[in-house]
Amino acid sequence: MYLTLYPDPYIAKDSLLNVLAYAVGNPEQKHLETLIAEVYTPSVASLYVLCDGPLVAAVIGIKHLPDFSGQILHIAVEKNFRRQGWGRFLIAEVVKREQLIRVMAETDREAVDFYRRCEFVISSLGEKYPGVERFHCLWTQ
Repeated sequence: MYLTLYPDPYIAKDSLLNVLAYAVGNPEQKHLETLIAEVYTPSVASLYVLCDGPLVAAVIGIKHLPDFSGQILHIAVEKNFRRQGWGRFLIAEVVKREQLIRVMAETDREAVDFYRRCEFVISSLGEKYPGVERFHCLWTQ
C-alpha cells in the first residue's frame, strides 16, 4: 500500500471513481469526473489516494483553509479494506503532510461514529435536508 496525491499516472481511474462514489451523493461517472476536475485543484483542495498497486483502496479529499486548517470534503474506503484502520490512517497522514492543527468535516448519522472514534468533537447541525440530520465534526491538535 502506498499513499499518493492525485493525479498520479499509476492510479486506475475507474478504481478511483468507484471508491470516490461511496462518499458522493451523486455517484454518476460524469459527476465524479467533474468533481475531480473542478474541486481537486492544487489551490483549492488535495485528493490523497491510498493504492494497492494500481487499484484504489481509499481516498480522502481535503480543502485547504487558512491558519493550518483543513476540511474533509470526501473520505471513502473500498469495501474490502474497511474496518482495518485505513480511514483513520488517511486522516493522520493528511494532518501530518498538510501540517494541520484543525480538521473539520460534515457528515450524516451513518458516518458520525467513525469521526467520534477518530477523536473528533461532534455537534448536531439539525436537519439540513428534510429527514436528514447532519453533524459537524472538529478535530484539533
